[in-house]
Amino acid sequence: MKQNYKLLLVLIFSILFGFTSISQTIIRGPYLQKGTPTSVVVKWRTDTNTSSIIEYGTNATYGSTFSESTPKTDHELEITGLSPGTKYFYRIGTGGALLSASTDLYFKTHPAIGTSNPYTFWILGHTGNGGLGNTGAVNVRDAYYSYIGNNVTDAIITTGDNASYYNNDVDYQNYYFDMFDSKLKNTIAWSCLGNLEGNSVPFGTQTGPYYDIFTFPTLGESGGIQSNTESYYSFDYGNIHFIVLNSFDED
Repeated sequence: MKQNYKLLLVLIFSILFGFTSISQTIIRGPYLQKGTPTSVVVKWRTDTNTSSIIEYGTNATYGSTFSESTPKTDHELEITGLSPGTKYFYRIGTGGALLSASTDLYFKTHPAIGTSNPYTFWILGHTGNGGLGNTGAVNVRDAYYSYIGNNVTDAIITTGDNASYYNNDVDYQNYYFDMFDSKLKNTIAWSCLGNLEGNSVPFGTQTGPYYDIFTFPTLGESGGIQSNTESYYSFDYGNIHFIVLNSFDED
């Protein structure tokens, strides 16, 4: 009887451990990076190592899949072969299982270079002074959400000092991702390096949370001349050319 009891306990423990080991939780994102007329980067974070999968299409039935088998917690997939100026719906997966469909999960590829249309860019400065605990900052955010409604925001542009004085990964979660999650998951975000980011980056190394979190074009793939660095870069959106400078630790 005692032996059977022990076997039962081992079996129960094994089943529980199995469920725990294959269960992943998304703890950041998804969010969108490095847009071009034919591609976009989707990033997210899980609490345990798992493979990466994303399904996408021009409507909520999707139809195309992109995946990466290497287990990791910080996921980054670049979807290529897309059509310019097109809205795509997407959903990500954990451990090979896709999440439920949501009309809030979408991205819009950049228009063909030179295309002239009305565009909407949301420009934010020093978001590290905000966060969910700052009523004024939340009111400003919500006022924009109310203004834009269900219309597409073509890009979010942050002008540096994104995550308080320390600019560590926890600060980015508190001041950036938790604050703007509902737009970051459907709007490509761009940033430049402010002095607070610069203070947290060893000079000349291009390492640390800022460079880990953001993915910027280095080879001119989003338009303009290649910079060969994420410290400064440029990109095109239709007939607009953006030049993003590092005025803190670059000559």
